[in-house]
Amino acid sequence: MHRRPYHVLVAEDHGPKRQEIVSVLRRREYSVVASASPAEVADTLRRWPVDLLITGSRLGSWYGLQIILTSRASQPDLAAIIVSDGDAQSQQLDAGRHHVAVADRPLMPEAFLALVAERLAAINRRQRWPRKPVTSYVGVFVSGLPGRLVDVSYGGCRLAIESIQDVLPPTVLMSFPEPPIEVGAELIWSALGADGASCVAGVSVTSDLEWEPLWREFVDQIQ
Repeated sequence: MHRRPYHVLVAEDHGPKRQEIVSVLRRREYSVVASASPAEVADTLRRWPVDLLITGSRLGSWYGLQIILTSRASQPDLAAIIVSDGDAQSQQLDAGRHHVAVADRPLMPEAFLALVAERLAAINRRQRWPRKPVTSYVGVFVSGLPGRLVDVSYGGCRLAIESIQDVLPPTVLMSFPEPPIEVGAELIWSALGADGASCVAGVSVTSDLEWEPLWREFVDQIQ
């Protein structure tokens, strides 16, 4: 079966830097679009299913990580890379917490393309189980924070958490009161909710022989 080319969006407001990234990507069979402002990024995401978002450290008054987390609110499985000028160590730490890769300039084309391929391969690993929307209310505590289940699969789930959390821990414990179950999970992404007073997050269930059969049984019960 033919698979469409991966869609890559490059968000960079510095023309020569933007062209450098685009030129390297076009050595592979990716479908590449470039944006020069946060508004252009949002417009592209509305019109185009993006697999990988590549940003500079900043885009106008926005940090690259802000662009990525905001974009994941509408496209949760979005992979991401920040291309840094090497002057943002704290931002690199924050990026790692949100499973965002960082590439430093000057770009080494083959190493950068290998990083792009690794990020895109991670999408396939996360999407190996189809997600189903949760139509009834299913409450959950995420490392003690109250929330609800949005969609679910054998591989993980999406959660709405009833408080603003700029940085969730890289691993969380999900406690479901009904049916009662506790499962460890790895944070894949998180972003501010549309209401501005909550956050949404995607997690991958930790591979554990004790938890796996319990989680599968739990997913089968969810409506």
